[in-house]
Amino acid sequence: MKCSKCKYELNEGAYYCGNCGYPVNQNQQSLPQQKTVPQPISQNNPNLVSKSITPAPKPLGGKKATAALIFGLLGLVLWILPPLGVLNGFLAIIFGTQTLNSDKKRYALVGLIVGGISMLVSIMLIGGSIIPG
Repeated sequence: MKCSKCKYELNEGAYYCGNCGYPVNQNQQSLPQQKTVPQPISQNNPNLVSKSITPAPKPLGGKKATAALIFGLLGLVLWILPPLGVLNGFLAIIFGTQTLNSDKKRYALVGLIVGGISMLVSIMLIGGSIIPG
């Protein structure tokens, strides 16, 4: 059976034309109705509205990612005062891990790395000042 509007070949039991979307007159069908799989909508038909799937946006984490970067850099500057270097490095690691999947991934990653380095240097300085050597 063909569509009465666009002459597209129809599947058995179709209620609408798969090409133009025109309703099929079920009284004209001589074949018994069967369940069919719907056909994809034609891309060249301007009358049909198709929904496109868009990926979910990345979570916004600009403030925390920037904070990770700043705390990491402060930790490097404040390594002379080891407790402040450890604290800033720790905060940089915390904020950096929370925002690795955000839109400011680079800031978070740099904050993580720099924060880890500042913590390591500060802990080594604390260990060196406690243990005489």
